[in-house]
Amino acid sequence: MDFKFLKFRLCMVAFLSLLSKSTVKSGSLDWEDCGTKINVTDLRITGCTKQPCIFNNGEEYSLEFDAVSSRSSLKLPYSVTASNLFQFDISEGDACSELSHGSCPILKEGQLLTFAKKFIISLPFPTPSTFPATVVAQMDDDSGEKILCAKMQIEIKSKQSSFAFGLFNFWV
Repeated sequence: MDFKFLKFRLCMVAFLSLLSKSTVKSGSLDWEDCGTKINVTDLRITGCTKQPCIFNNGEEYSLEFDAVSSRSSLKLPYSVTASNLFQFDISEGDACSELSHGSCPILKEGQLLTFAKKFIISLPFPTPSTFPATVVAQMDDDSGEKILCAKMQIEIKSKQSSFAFGLFNFWV
């Protein structure tokens, strides 16, 4: 067998292995893992069955995920941010107060947890009819170590009506 061909095949196997590890399938939604150390078994977002999730600006949605803890922790600070050209906060807090199954302190590895949060998509600026963004959700343990990091592509639809006038859009 040709050495260059073997080297190419090994590189492709390594590359495909990395790709398969970076995207996680939980329930019906795929998300990009950016440093998760807990086992997320399911992810549910109202109105979203595939990426990009499409949200209407100003409306309420609910996010739930099921996970198995990987370590003990007294608190679980989290943040959810969205970014396009700049970053803005969607939600932040202590996930311990958002658990619908399980409780803090998490005393042992392997504890089943369900995080449930309602949130309103509210852009702090006028937008075109559709605004694409990348959402990053991060959760830390009480020592500040990242235990969950997930990225998803979303689109936010504006409720404002717009009409084109030459090269400019006006919002009413």
